[in-house]
Amino acid sequence: MKEFISMWKYKSMVMLFLISILLYVVVHLPFESGLIVFDMRSFQPVSAIPVVIGLFFGPAGVLGVGIGSFLIDLYRGLTFLTPFIMLGNMFMALLAYRLWDRLLIQSDFDLVIPKSGKRFIVINLLLLAIITAMAKSLIIGWGYALTSTEVFYAKVAPLFINDAISGLLLSVFFIFVFLKRLRKWEMIWSDFMKTGDVLADSKLGTKITLYSIPDFFLISLIFSYFGFNIVVIVCGALALLTMLTGLFWESKVA
Repeated sequence: MKEFISMWKYKSMVMLFLISILLYVVVHLPFESGLIVFDMRSFQPVSAIPVVIGLFFGPAGVLGVGIGSFLIDLYRGLTFLTPFIMLGNMFMALLAYRLWDRLLIQSDFDLVIPKSGKRFIVINLLLLAIITAMAKSLIIGWGYALTSTEVFYAKVAPLFINDAISGLLLSVFFIFVFLKRLRKWEMIWSDFMKTGDVLADSKLGTKITLYSIPDFFLISLIFSYFGFNIVVIVCGALALLTMLTGLFWESKVA
């Protein structure tokens, strides 16, 4: 995307990139090191932090999440699943800022709270949390299907539920509590990146992305349940291809 190249000419975006790495590592490290232990094994709210980083820091957040995810995996021990975890987290952050203004809120990519009613932003964030959680769990589940004998639906279903709930709770909390403060400190990516430096969204591209994620997610779950692992592998590859196609599909009218 255009913004991943043009962001480097903004000193503020470089700063947000470094902050994203630091934030991701600082939030995850206490849980990975055992300093903080959750009794609720199936609920890990910090796993959805890429949604918040993507919303606030945009492309800088996406790259920061990727580096941070790699560093955390390096700490716990690199595996064949590491690239899929990185990719899943990066897509979570990427979809968060690219689809933010393509659901119920139309804001020309600015991160704003609409004056018409806060219920719209909550519903918007709910849809965003579901879509991003599906994408992340689909990519990581695809990694399991390719690199291990783990059953796709057994791994993906809990991951999706955890990330969807966590993504909603974290995004609602951070937007209503920290958005004004971060905007005052000039730490919202969309406040200083010029429109011409950001890829112009295409309605067709958005539809391709929004329809492909739940479709391939549900198809993979169903066929995984009946033991058709090869279908899961094919769906994972097609889902990644269609998501990239939709997100990179530039509108002719900027």
